[in-house]
Amino acid sequence: GIDGIELTRQLKEKLPSCNIIMLTLYDEYLAEAIEAGAVGYLLKDVKREELVRAIRAVHQGRSPLNLSLSRDQLAELTAPPGSKQQAYLSERELAILRMIADGVTTKEIANQLFLSQASIKRSVRLTFEKLGVRNRSEAVSEAYKRRLI
Repeated sequence: GIDGIELTRQLKEKLPSCNIIMLTLYDEYLAEAIEAGAVGYLLKDVKREELVRAIRAVHQGRSPLNLSLSRDQLAELTAPPGSKQQAYLSERELAILRMIADGVTTKEIANQLFLSQASIKRSVRLTFEKLGVRNRSEAVSEAYKRRLI
């Protein structure tokens, strides 16, 4: 199936004036969601009042982005593509990278983490981009060089 990031891209292509607020379990896709065209990004554990405030903010032309970002996440969000700041990996990305190093398949990773294969593939692709690699073996090699695993 299609994931929220890709759906956002497709909606913004067809309906550029559409304002999209991403509602998700994980905050690690913030930069990609904003890049895809989302005007805001909230975690699913958001309180009802906060969600209503976010919707009203978007309706009034303001950004509902109200997150406590770590310094690394903020640096990643604002870093130019290819910069060293993009090397920050989330805990989930590191866990997936460790599983890749152990030879675990995408399907097995998805089953172990109770996520879709599409989510795992997206996470792997983002990890590759952050590490500046093209495939699993390069990713594992780079992770060992950087002492990430």
